Amino acid sequence: MKACLAQGYPFAFGLTIYTSFYEAETNDGHVPTPKPDESIADSYGNSLRSDETTRYVPHGTDVSNTNILADDFPDDTDTKIFWNIIKAVTHFHAFSKSVETHFATWTSDSYHKTVHSRVNQSSKAIITGNSRVLWIDWESDENNSLMKKISIEACTAVEFCENFSSLEPYLQQHGQDGSSSSSAFQIICSGYYKNVDKNPLDVLLLLDQGELGHVPVTVFTHDKEGLINHLRNKASSKGISDWKDRLYIVRHGTDLINRIVSNNKKTSSNHNRH
Repeated sequence: MKACLAQGYPFAFGLTIYTSFYEAETNDGHVPTPKPDESIADSYGNSLRSDETTRYVPHGTDVSNTNILADDFPDDTDTKIFWNIIKAVTHFHAFSKSVETHFATWTSDSYHKTVHSRVNQSSKAIITGNSRVLWIDWESDENNSLMKKISIEACTAVEFCENFSSLEPYLQQHGQDGSSSSSAFQIICSGYYKNVDKNPLDVLLLLDQGELGHVPVTVFTHDKEGLINHLRNKASSKGISDWKDRLYIVRHGTDLINRIVSNNKKTSSNHNRH
């Protein structure tokens, strides 16, 4: 804080409280209290007495760098908002947008994408267009929590496909995005979709139909052993013999995240070799 004051810079949200902050540069960072008769101006240029309020900015302050969000004060307050709400507040908006990632939900009725904006700690700049995951499941609290961690730790955008019947039209529309083995496109699915009587083997069949057999599929289930037994019994009837190599089954969220990260690294390594 001392170094900040010595340079005349603010230490909280760009607000400089006292005129005497600027004196700190020449007196080892000491900030004297304003005198009772010292004249102070708000960001509109109106004069205030130093004993009238502590909500002010000093003379000579560049108000383009002094902002407060308009909704920071409740409607029932009698506090006078004296900060000039000017366009420079877009600096904070720009920062928010720089960490904004778009996630999508696919419904079985329309197959149209409904975009939801969620702010998280992952920069959109490092989430590339070919680094993404399609998650065939509902946006439950558990899934949303894992989604945010995947976005941060794997630098990967996540899209939710709410039910299995939406998968085929999704692949038809976006299949080209994952058609290359160098594309970091992955799928997360559940162990069983009761409403349509489908399981991860059916995911593999749809990928094969779209010539997307190389796309990694991670199965997130709370009954790993039971699912493995079920798939073993069903695989031959569906004509899939390599399901053990193509399906990675996990029970815990940490294992799911680690798998997504690992797949991204493999894809990046393969791409660099080419």
